[in-house]
Amino acid sequence: MLSFHVMDIQTGGKPDLETIIKKEDWTGKVDYRYKPSFILKESGELILRDLFGNIARCPHDRFRVEMVYPVDGGYGSYAYIY
Repeated sequence: MLSFHVMDIQTGGKPDLETIIKKEDWTGKVDYRYKPSFILKESGELILRDLFGNIARCPHDRFRVEMVYPVDGGYGSYAYIY
């Protein structure tokens, strides 16, 4: 099974979605109170969403995405800047 992790380029750590949603204009109507999360589309586009279906397209230079995939019984990873 393929999964991914999102890293905040500005802090170097896990994204603090509440702070990002409150302070950054690109997040639009996504509400931090309703379990925001990321979606990675097949095209490679990273989307921020909440449980009510509000979405915002993430800026290309804002996050780093790490793809995690199984390799010979363990896990490998591949990272790229979105």
